[in-house]
Amino acid sequence: MVMKKGKILGILGTAALAFTVFTSPASAATYEQLSDYQKAEINQLEQSMDIMASTSSSKSKRFTVKRGGALAWSKNIVEWNYTGSKVSSSSAWQSSGWVFPNKVSLKGIKRTEKMSSYHKYRGTTTLSHGIPTPWGDIDFYSRTYVDIMKVNKNGTGSRS
Repeated sequence: MVMKKGKILGILGTAALAFTVFTSPASAATYEQLSDYQKAEINQLEQSMDIMASTSSSKSKRFTVKRGGALAWSKNIVEWNYTGSKVSSSSAWQSSGWVFPNKVSLKGIKRTEKMSSYHKYRGTTTLSHGIPTPWGDIDFYSRTYVDIMKVNKNGTGSRS
């Protein structure tokens, strides 16, 4: 079926006119015509919108410290929300990967300081090289790393 250009434009124009009529403010009830219950719901919705608008100034960032190379690696990751005047919240986790005979052991990450202007985290990871045996792993090389991460109210992160 082939439609002519004029017929297509006519259909589109009719759809646009219908959309305008049914969504125009003139077709909606005025505020005075609403019941007290409806007015209360609208007022509550407007107050909730003000609260959401005031918290939208909060920004989020992610700070990652990576250890290792292509055959064994770990990541300490801190994600935080800040407003410029304080760090409002933060969370942290670890991830890792390795190719045999390397091994990565995540020893945990925890918050050590919580101030309004910054949060500090301590992440511990052990990278080793060895072989597994039925009696336990035999490590030829093992080193434990401790990373101290600080995230600030201005959106910067640092490692010490």
